[in-house]
Amino acid sequence: MRCKVLILSTDLSGGGAEYVARLMTDRIEHSICILFENKKSICPEKSRLYVVPGSQIDKRLFTLVRNILRLLYIQIIKLIYRPGITISHLEGPNIANLLSIGGGHRFIFVHNKLNSNYDGSNRFDNLKLFLARILYQRAHLVIGVSREICREMIEDYAVNQERVRYLANPIDTKTTKIMAQARFNDDRDLILETRYVVNVASFTDQKNHELLIEVYSQVIESQADLKLVLLGDGEKKCHIKNICTEKGIVINDLIVDEFNSDAQVYFLGFQSNPYPFVQHSQLFILTSYWEGLPIAVLEAMCLGKTLVLTDCSSAVREIMLGSDEDIDWARRDEAIRTDYGYMLQNPGETKDLLNYDLWERAINTILVDDKLRRECEKAAKAYAQYHDISILEERWENLFAR
Repeated sequence: MRCKVLILSTDLSGGGAEYVARLMTDRIEHSICILFENKKSICPEKSRLYVVPGSQIDKRLFTLVRNILRLLYIQIIKLIYRPGITISHLEGPNIANLLSIGGGHRFIFVHNKLNSNYDGSNRFDNLKLFLARILYQRAHLVIGVSREICREMIEDYAVNQERVRYLANPIDTKTTKIMAQARFNDDRDLILETRYVVNVASFTDQKNHELLIEVYSQVIESQADLKLVLLGDGEKKCHIKNICTEKGIVINDLIVDEFNSDAQVYFLGFQSNPYPFVQHSQLFILTSYWEGLPIAVLEAMCLGKTLVLTDCSSAVREIMLGSDEDIDWARRDEAIRTDYGYMLQNPGETKDLLNYDLWERAINTILVDDKLRRECEKAAKAYAQYHDISILEERWENLFAR
């Protein structure tokens, strides 16, 4: 890009939005990047990096002060560099992008349905929703990573349809495949030699690990040697551990404990390289209530993993079924078999009525049917190529050149 580009993100070390921001800093020459925090001290090669000072303070008392500091810091950087384009990801950076003055054309990426992501129980979340309704209309372009998000922007946030674009998330297929061949030279390598299914997700309400543990507890009744590997951190991690313990499931947290071969569920925390764990798994499971376009799913497909997913977004439906139209689950009594695995009903408000046997049958079918699994793996690899960064990077160029 010929003009200076400013990129705003919460961090570069996470998945989803932060992953996309990281890809941008790696590929947009001479860009400037501002992060709210840099937990893993990532240093982009092609981008000048700034981290807002004091943003690591997370006490509620300082939340307002911290957000004002972020806004002022971004404003100063905009005035110094006078970028022609400012690109932001997620609500905090998006709101700061639109509240601050200047920065050229302002492009905001929306990675989740706002009405699902914020339940109204937190006053700062309510403030984000209020500001989004006022400010998102001011963006030069609002880019949704699913068509469902785009519809929400138009229908619920009054963004002019001409200013809304759908653009799927990219993945770096080449780097993912290379990193998947790595070894850790510690206890983590022992897990790779076991028979397991994997989930990569933060421990939050959205990701619904409760369903995952309930399903796993039933699957191991017929698959006694099957392990469950959980990658991610979050405020509900201890809660999920307690559920496992209550069900008599043996857990092993490799962050604090040595490897236990008798464990059934392994908690690995955040892994900067999760790909070997995905590569060696039997299948990839996602039990989320809602998603945008999950990067973890695309990366699992890149590594040829069969999927078992909830109907958690229009983007997931489009991947699994080739259409983002809603499914009338009330008329179905089975999981939906697709080229890539199985999709099942989103728990939503009917979680007490879920048929866990459907999950158990879907997972067991994949585990025992090697031919089916090979077919799904082949199809998944082929699909993932359509989301490769080499393709999406061209779309970025066309979009930002407007």
